[in-house]
Amino acid sequence: MKRFLFITVGLLFCVLPQVKAQQGFISSSMTTTTINEETTVETVEPENIGLEKPTSTTYVGFQQSANIQVGPDLDCTTNVMGNYVAGWRFNNLLFVGGGIGLGYAYGFTASLYANTRLYITKTRAQPFYDLSLGGAITEEGIDATINSQIGVNFRTSHKKLSPYVSAGVQYFPVVGYCAIICKLGLNF
Repeated sequence: MKRFLFITVGLLFCVLPQVKAQQGFISSSMTTTTINEETTVETVEPENIGLEKPTSTTYVGFQQSANIQVGPDLDCTTNVMGNYVAGWRFNNLLFVGGGIGLGYAYGFTASLYANTRLYITKTRAQPFYDLSLGGAITEEGIDATINSQIGVNFRTSHKKLSPYVSAGVQYFPVVGYCAIICKLGLNF
């Protein structure tokens, strides 16, 4: 459990400062003065340079997601799972739902879990923190599952459709199984 918390906190401290630096817009302005027969002062309005604000509003309501997760565990064996999540997107910053997963993580695994996703910005490329807590049926019996990730959701002009990528840690505390995972998914 200590390893899981250490890796999750480390990932947050590495990514959040970079996200905060990209949140702001860079403003520039220019003033030109011409001296001929008369003096004129021309001021150009500031322009926003950097991350674009989305042109469409975020979909609020029922949202679904499907993803594939892969990654090595601490013994360098492969972890592969497919997940389906359904829930409610409350606004630009919060999603709460539940999901199921099937795959191979130290043996055949079927999991059922609650999922919360907190988006950090309202831009087209939305960094997020995702936490899933639940239970899993494995070859070794019933276990709890904790899945913590950070990632980026890429909003499109279609309100509901958005691909995302994430990386994080999956932990089964009863058997002490821990894996580093990468996910590629689609919100729809």
